[in-house]
Amino acid sequence: MTRWTEKAYRQMAVKLGCQSLILRSAPLANPLLRVMFSTYLTVHLAPPAPGRLKLITTAVRHPRHFLRELLGQIRSDKPKDAIAGDTVLAIFQKPALGGVTSQA
Repeated sequence: MTRWTEKAYRQMAVKLGCQSLILRSAPLANPLLRVMFSTYLTVHLAPPAPGRLKLITTAVRHPRHFLRELLGQIRSDKPKDAIAGDTVLAIFQKPALGGVTSQA
């Protein structure tokens, strides 16, 4: 899945008829690196080769794109006052027959 907000996951749980939703996410290790990576993708439309030099060079050569990505990260939903990591585990639980909860 793409980067969804907690609100979007909760709306999906309601539409699926789930009893509860559990979200688990590791904190983002380096928010600046993610901003530089998404700037690179915006400018070049392809993932970069390993290493940070191309990321830094792209951020310096395209400051407008870099600032736009940075503002997007700053304004995004922050569960528990931290920028969420790239991986989220969403556990949707539906009520099973007989009242026992099962995972969807």
